[in-house]
Amino acid sequence: MSVGIFGVGTFIGSNPLITNILAILGTVFLVWYGFCAFKNAIKGTSSMQIESQVPNNNNLLKVVLATLAITLFNPHVYLDTVVIVGGIAGTLTSEQKLAFLIGAVCVSFIWFFSIGYGARLLTPLFRQKRMWVILDCIVGTVMFYIAYRLIIYVIYKN
Repeated sequence: MSVGIFGVGTFIGSNPLITNILAILGTVFLVWYGFCAFKNAIKGTSSMQIESQVPNNNNLLKVVLATLAITLFNPHVYLDTVVIVGGIAGTLTSEQKLAFLIGAVCVSFIWFFSIGYGARLLTPLFRQKRMWVILDCIVGTVMFYIAYRLIIYVIYKN
């Protein structure tokens, strides 16, 4: 996040053309993602639906290695933390960037910590197809809203 906020974000923020291109590409991606979420909700299918009720008895080393692999070899990690967070930070002043970094790191920690512990608590709920439909509707709505805000940003910042 530091590289994104203090490096890429500064570069992006200083170049309005790149900012507009990223906002438009982001809008297209978010609209597509939102449509996919609503399509899954209508079909009643989700790519993340829980199928197995067999407990997973992985040892700690396997879990840690799998987590590191998913984290470090996942291009979305770099896209999210460097390009997207950096792009947002590009609109901030130098003083605001440090506060933004601290806030982003804290929220990221809370988010992933909550996912880790919340998953165990919510697993019984998400064995029901209806919960996936509800979640997909929420995801689609949020994606459309963020896409809308990006377009508003492009239109009114100029």
